[in-house]
Amino acid sequence: MMNLLFFMPLVACLGGFLQARDNQIVNTTIDPSRQLEIIDSVTTALNDYYIFPDVASEIEKHLRKRQNNGGYLDFTSISAFAQKLTEEIRSVSKDAHLSVEFKPDEYFAAETSDAHEEEQLREWYDEQAYDNFGFEKVEHLSGNIGYVRMRGFYETDWSGPTAIAAMNFLAHCDAVIFDLRLTLGGQPSMIQLLASYFFDEPVQLSSFYVRKDKREEQFWTHKDVSGPRMSNVKLYILTSRQTPSAAEAFAYDMKHLQRAIIIGETTSGAAHPAEEHWFSNLNIVVSIPYGRAINPITGTNWEGTGVEPHIPVPSEKALLVAHNEALKALLHECTDEQRKMRMEWALRGIEAQIDPVTIPAQQMKAYTGTYGSRTVYIKEDEMFYQRQGRSAYRMVPMGNDLFMLEGLEVLRIQFPRDKADVVREMIILSEQGPVATYGKEK
Repeated sequence: MMNLLFFMPLVACLGGFLQARDNQIVNTTIDPSRQLEIIDSVTTALNDYYIFPDVASEIEKHLRKRQNNGGYLDFTSISAFAQKLTEEIRSVSKDAHLSVEFKPDEYFAAETSDAHEEEQLREWYDEQAYDNFGFEKVEHLSGNIGYVRMRGFYETDWSGPTAIAAMNFLAHCDAVIFDLRLTLGGQPSMIQLLASYFFDEPVQLSSFYVRKDKREEQFWTHKDVSGPRMSNVKLYILTSRQTPSAAEAFAYDMKHLQRAIIIGETTSGAAHPAEEHWFSNLNIVVSIPYGRAINPITGTNWEGTGVEPHIPVPSEKALLVAHNEALKALLHECTDEQRKMRMEWALRGIEAQIDPVTIPAQQMKAYTGTYGSRTVYIKEDEMFYQRQGRSAYRMVPMGNDLFMLEGLEVLRIQFPRDKADVVREMIILSEQGPVATYGKEK
């Protein structure tokens, strides 16, 4: 039996059921004849389905040579033998999607039950709904920039309404940032839906070639979308070394369509979706990449190489850098003086986080004190601002006696100095300029 895993390294999305059951596996032992049966089954499946038949042939030669030379005699546990086969297969193929796993009898019995299939689908739906169908965070950032942090690219039959709601929330932003740094795999239907909002007319994203039946399927953006399109909105995609599969596909397609700027790290390089082949008589499941993505522009994909960013930065800094890049690009084009003022305000705040200013402890003391109903104090080598009866905010230095308040972007504080270089007052600033001035109490 065969179970499809299309662009899905996150088999965990099937729910905790399988994981819990696998943890209860009671290991069984095998002899050389059983090992040979497993090798026969695994290599047959590879020769029939693996996307690269020449590599499948090399894998078979390697495994049979090791078997004939007694290379597996020390393995009497099925699970250990399966793990060894996985290591051997990957050493030849360099393909992390290939694997051999031991499964107990209950796995195959449950998986082939119609009743359990319905139960599993319900569990799968409930788990995806609990994860908000992959949309972990949708936010409006300073400078009218939209932000989406995704957990996975889920099938649009279930996740479509949530995706549409997210895109409509972003509809009036001037730039959008998709955060795929911790995104897992997913389905091409979500790639198509999201990408469709960023083009006026249908464009081909990719093709997918299936080796077994020599079939090639094309994937295009949709002709129609629910809500406004964002074809002129600037698009940024954040990546990390862990970004795999469908998340990579979205980044790769949008990069080569010259529709998005990729910021972060080169992705994991997992372009070949896999399917499971079940051998219940051997208690073995083999995962085999059965097809490959083909980009219409490059003629290839990101397997083994990953998606290289336009702006390479450590993944933990990618969001700040993307926010900074978006603000600079928008500011360069802006002709509305009011908006320019607001964007410059936001940009200075982001720049202060990218290149932090350090203030010596002695200098910090010059700012501390009481300013009317407001107090500035030092705690654990950091400065805090607190208005009487209100929450305290950590003060982030921006240089030139200017501070922003963490978690309160609409206000900043400046401490002008007199001719004697002494701080005697505090000025509260907003995007529009000074709001109020408070003298320092002696």
